[in-house]
Amino acid sequence: MLFAKGCVSADISRVKICSSSIDGRSNRQNLLIEYRWAEQPSEAVATELVRFNVDVIVAWGTPAVAAAKRATSTIPIVFVSVADPVRSGLVASLARPGGNVTGVTNIASDLSKKLVEILVEVIPGVNRIAVLRNPNNPTHSFLLRETEAGSRALGLTLQVVDVAVPEDLEGAFAQMTRASAQGMVALAEPLYLSERRRIL
Repeated sequence: MLFAKGCVSADISRVKICSSSIDGRSNRQNLLIEYRWAEQPSEAVATELVRFNVDVIVAWGTPAVAAAKRATSTIPIVFVSVADPVRSGLVASLARPGGNVTGVTNIASDLSKKLVEILVEVIPGVNRIAVLRNPNNPTHSFLLRETEAGSRALGLTLQVVDVAVPEDLEGAFAQMTRASAQGMVALAEPLYLSERRRIL
């Protein structure tokens, strides 16, 4: 299993449930699960799993799936929590993914505009908002376009703030304060989920 580091603290309970369920069925006699976590999933991390000659790679989050796909075209890759696998270039289509990649999506592109609309409803009179983006997440390019379109439609000024690692958060909030942002939207990102207490 390959995880972006942010996925781990946010979803560790799901990992434990999945592992205990599998362990209960396999009795560990015919199944070995290799876990890999990475701050920024790369081909090197995914290649390590490929070298183990695993039967399947389960990858959590778009960056982890993209790294696994670059590392192998033959080992099946099952993804979890990918915002839009088609637009991210991970699969050909949802109905017929093709290649060695398939999985479960949490299509978030339509939600990006909706988040802006909800923010305007919650904060009447808002006219300047910030959006947290991880420039290393390939999904964020189109999620940002959707967010920008939603902001324009509502006459809002949008400030893009890059946060790629937890250490970026303090500077990001200082940047938003200097720009007088009245609200904030965070694009779908494992890191932001794991750091939600600091962000909220």
